[in-house]
Amino acid sequence: MASRPDGRVDAEQNRAVLIDLRIDDVVGAIKVRVTLKMPNGRTTEKTYLAGTCEIDVDGRLGTEAHVTLQYLNDSDEVVSAGDPFLIH
Repeated sequence: MASRPDGRVDAEQNRAVLIDLRIDDVVGAIKVRVTLKMPNGRTTEKTYLAGTCEIDVDGRLGTEAHVTLQYLNDSDEVVSAGDPFLIH
């Protein structure tokens, strides 16, 4: 996290990133686990049931983040997973 010369931490610089999940394109999937890994190593994970997900990225932590999508069935088993990709 960025800090100022006086030692205080800068306010969050969140920006929204939209990702089209395309759940209907994956046979057997009913939801998607989205994992976001920031350059500082911080990882967050959320599960979405449909449509598009909106991820908040804190700009203080770097300019790029890796996203991994895992498509899950109704038993939370992975039926498909993609390679990590960068968001800017």
